[in-house]
Amino acid sequence: MQIIIVSDNAAEVAWLQHAIGQCRLASVLGFEHPAAALDWCAENDPDLVLVAHLMRATDGIEFIRRFRALPRGAEVPLVLMHQHNAAFMRADALRAGATDFLTQPLDLPELVARVVNLLALRHARLELGGQRWREGADLMELSGLQSSILH
Repeated sequence: MQIIIVSDNAAEVAWLQHAIGQCRLASVLGFEHPAAALDWCAENDPDLVLVAHLMRATDGIEFIRRFRALPRGAEVPLVLMHQHNAAFMRADALRAGATDFLTQPLDLPELVARVVNLLALRHARLELGGQRWREGADLMELSGLQSSILH
């Protein structure tokens, strides 16, 4: 399994790579530039994405939108790491396609627990032969319904 980390904070990327790498759950690849991460994701299949909310070039919510627009980005778990618990930001992230959230500074046991759970979910989805995890609804229809409810 492959985890990618996207943050323009080199120390954060290094710490996350080390912390998650020590658990031997998956290989971990870090990106300090959101555009480079998106380019990599366009050609590869990550199993989990951790993205920082506040970045200089592209914020995490915009990254999520662009990632979800990739042909293989629809069903990959995506966690937004943020420094505050503002409800408006979380709603925007959910509309963009975030799967989960982690509040910074990150708590290592919580980080590991979420990574383990999301990788298990991803593995189960892949084992089901790539079937959609929800039946009967096209992703665009679901997104439109979500958008109309949240606005």
